[in-house]
Amino acid sequence: MRLREDGELGSEAHVKGLRACAETGLARGAFVLPMMALVAIGCGSSTSIPDDAGVPADDSGVEPDGSTPPTDSPPALEVDTPPRASWVTDVSVMIAGTATDDQPGLGLTINGAPASTDASGVFSVSVPTGFGLLVLDTVATDSVGNAATDTRSVLAGTFLPYGDTAADGIEVHLNEGAGGIAELEALGATLIDAQDLGALIPSPAYQNSSQSCIPICVTWYSVTLNVTNPRFSGTQLVIDPQANGQIRLQMTISEPRLDWSASGNVIGVPASANGDIRAADITVEIIVQPMIDSSGEITLDTVSATASVSNFVWDMSGFLYDVLSFFGADVAISNLIRDQMVNAIDDAVRNHVPALLEGALNDLAQSYAFPISGRTYTLNATPSTIDVVDTGITLGLATEVTVDQTVHSGELGLGSLQAGYTPPVWGTEPGVGVALSGDFLNQLLLALWRGGLLDIETTPEAAGIPDVLLQSLAPSATALFIAMHAGLPPVLVPGGGGHAYELQVGDLRVTLYDGPAVDGNEVLQAWVSAKANLDLDVATDGKLNVIISDSQLAVDVTLLSDPNADVTQTEALFETLLSPLLGGLGSAFGGVALIVLFWYWLMDSIGTF
Repeated sequence: MRLREDGELGSEAHVKGLRACAETGLARGAFVLPMMALVAIGCGSSTSIPDDAGVPADDSGVEPDGSTPPTDSPPALEVDTPPRASWVTDVSVMIAGTATDDQPGLGLTINGAPASTDASGVFSVSVPTGFGLLVLDTVATDSVGNAATDTRSVLAGTFLPYGDTAADGIEVHLNEGAGGIAELEALGATLIDAQDLGALIPSPAYQNSSQSCIPICVTWYSVTLNVTNPRFSGTQLVIDPQANGQIRLQMTISEPRLDWSASGNVIGVPASANGDIRAADITVEIIVQPMIDSSGEITLDTVSATASVSNFVWDMSGFLYDVLSFFGADVAISNLIRDQMVNAIDDAVRNHVPALLEGALNDLAQSYAFPISGRTYTLNATPSTIDVVDTGITLGLATEVTVDQTVHSGELGLGSLQAGYTPPVWGTEPGVGVALSGDFLNQLLLALWRGGLLDIETTPEAAGIPDVLLQSLAPSATALFIAMHAGLPPVLVPGGGGHAYELQVGDLRVTLYDGPAVDGNEVLQAWVSAKANLDLDVATDGKLNVIISDSQLAVDVTLLSDPNADVTQTEALFETLLSPLLGGLGSAFGGVALIVLFWYWLMDSIGTF
């Protein structure tokens, strides 16, 4: 870079490491600035210079004291490693290069910490990486405050290869009460239909006769009994999670009734009767153990099942009943009909209720395609864990996010940033809660990056850049064109200050061209990194509401071809470009209608982990 102490460009047309300079009072070498404040880093010192400093005594270029005068050019700074937009899996990264100056007194800092060079100007410093985006800001300063800077980013951590699944990337919790398990209970109460019961009761329900041969054979009675018109006044389903990890399913059928009719003979004399059969209620209780099978399906294994009836009444009287009672058949028939009623309801409950719960839980795991900016993204969520406590059911979903076409050019990297977050502790509030892990959200961000969401080519008019700003930065240009290319995928890391996450975008290359976007037409090029707070909420329509705030930028201008450009206007340029870019990234999040994942509920709460 060539930048004189007075803030004017030096003689080189291709300037490396240029920073926008203005009256900010910022310390040299700071790399984070508020988005809506001036982006000005590493500017020349404002320290006053003595009147005789830098003034040669004659045309020999030698100071009166015999020394060589300071120049108005900054030191020469070249950073060789790491390359821009690097991916790092180690706990530290080596930053190395050369920093030289034609005068003694060279100073070097890396991220604000002093560093030293050898006699040839070579430096090599190990910097801890941490987790997420690491911005490396190298500043070389001469004795009078002229500065050369280099700012680049690396992405550090553990990475999940693209296309692999993140275990428990999403957690869905169904609490007891309204909006959660109660919704399933209400649906399950409608599953038992009277016609189903009729199909389960045999017809005829009873058929028998009594005969004696002494020695002449006499048929004392014969009877055929049919039951019809099963009905009941109501049903109630209780889904009760247990502390031991099992689920108790209890279906109660209130006031079940059957009509009966009987016909036969009593010692050759025809006889008939009819009436009804009723009970106060019939209750079926099933204990199930939820499991996930090898195919990823949730199954409910029956541990036990019982059925009971209260206040059973068989209303039967008359001559036929007297005969059956005389022969002791009345009790057998009564018990038979009672058992048939109970068994029919028991079979119906076993057939429908566990299947209802299985289906509801499996429906939470889906393959869901959603379009964003001309690309189709697919979220596959499959059951990975299921946990039952006495207040609710928690389902962990393994997630995979892919894009139909990778349009991002260049290095595709190692995968999505992965931390293996600790799942949340769910409360007892009724309803459905959903928690999105940082691993899942980083899968989504990686897919958006591969899909080219941050690789943008546009005109200044479409980007909303004012003409006056363009004229100040490229006064000689006639056909400006803008290209942005994200060297690294955006990532989320745990936030601070009460925020869920920090959104980080590293080494976004922004180039202004005069004409087509080809080599030789560059007017300005810079590398930009951004950080911002990101919080999530759920909107009433079930979509994600993404709040991005307190954006901060790090900018490294590496080319400014027009010597008449007003370098102080780079601040306004990147504000104009990056504010909608980050907002668009948030909109892409919000466009993911996760309501599809959560069956027919609207989420009562959403969280992150």
